[in-house]
Amino acid sequence: MPKKLLLAGAAALLIAGGAGGYLVYTNQARAEVRAALDRYQAQLPEGQMFRYAHVDVGLSGATLSDVEHSWQTPSGTVTLDAEEVTVSDPVTEENGRLVRLGSVSWRNAVLIDGTGLRIETATGSAEDVIQPDTLRPGHLPVSALSFSDMTLSRENDDQRLTVASFEASGVAEQVVESAEATDIRGNFDESFSIGEVTASAIDFTELGKLGQNPSLAEVTTALSERSAGTLTLNDVSFTKHERGTKQTATFDSLKLSHEASDTGGILLSIENRGFTLPVAPDQGLAELDIDQITGDFSAAYNYDPETGDLAVRDFNLAVKELGTLSGTIEVSDMPDLRTLDQRRGGPDWSASLREANLSWTDAGLLQKTYARVAEERNVDVETIRQEAVQDVDRMLDPKTADPMRTFLRDGGTLEITAQPPKPVPFQGIVMSAMMRPQALQKGLNLQVSAH
Repeated sequence: MPKKLLLAGAAALLIAGGAGGYLVYTNQARAEVRAALDRYQAQLPEGQMFRYAHVDVGLSGATLSDVEHSWQTPSGTVTLDAEEVTVSDPVTEENGRLVRLGSVSWRNAVLIDGTGLRIETATGSAEDVIQPDTLRPGHLPVSALSFSDMTLSRENDDQRLTVASFEASGVAEQVVESAEATDIRGNFDESFSIGEVTASAIDFTELGKLGQNPSLAEVTTALSERSAGTLTLNDVSFTKHERGTKQTATFDSLKLSHEASDTGGILLSIENRGFTLPVAPDQGLAELDIDQITGDFSAAYNYDPETGDLAVRDFNLAVKELGTLSGTIEVSDMPDLRTLDQRRGGPDWSASLREANLSWTDAGLLQKTYARVAEERNVDVETIRQEAVQDVDRMLDPKTADPMRTFLRDGGTLEITAQPPKPVPFQGIVMSAMMRPQALQKGLNLQVSAH
């Protein structure tokens, strides 16, 4: 017998033997998995259900097809239907109770919770999945999560949210180190779309301590208590339908950076690039023939809810159609922003101004205002300009009036500094501005310049 034929025969025997061994292994493994699934089904409480059409075992784990599962939660029954689910490294107790899974992945899954919330995903996967009732309060049930083509809706409701892709990694107990989502769209009362969202260092520790139905401010504060990362949104669009008209606001990018302050409170910086905001027909700017404003915005602030101190730093609002406002401001006795959305009535004027340094560089607002008033009164623009300059002398002292006249006449930049000897309540500032403007200048220790 030729040597090549001997080698081919030996190879065939080895392959056949290996295949046979693998078949024996898979048959045995399949039987063991079925036995484990039977134990899991048997230990389910009354009213809970778990079914599947077929199970197969491979190197990636056990794959179940046509899965149906339901279980009880405090808010009602949760149901899960999936075309295919693959699990690996399950950990169970002797009675079959599932404790955790090394990983789970799925295709074409639909989950409906006890409140009627419906979550559909085309594909998804999770790592280190922990049985919910074994979790410590506030802890997250996975170490990594991803899915594609998700649709979130509620039964008997046309509103929905869709996400093309989502991925979160580095989840450790209650902290998500990084997360990214793409092509997010919603059609709620205001429809919106976001091209991309990225986030880092999100801490859910305080969120787990909240009671049932927390307010938006409570959720925001809970997430910001310990989180020390960034949230970036790119290609954002919001559309609002009101009074038969459609208004759309867009942002090229919106970035929030957050960290806890060493001296107490919350440090937050905001950077909004390339915004376009509509102007409603009943707003004052519409009377100046402005139907939208475009520009950039950035600011950084330190807020301490325990003391009520708020310091706004590096504030800059640049609006192409109007001008640029920049500066800093310090406020004391601020109301607790954590409960602000639970209040009723008008604005809270309990806060006081400690210091302010503001600068306004005009880019057309003065001229547009003069032109509008001149049109209403059927006079020329220069007449309105001179009247505005003359009014300053009647309202302000000479030291403040001189730079104000220069600004109202020539435009340019107006700088205002307020350094009162002690904090001045905003309520008093508003009243004095209307009734005693010269006394307000002294009380705030105003310094005004124009160039």
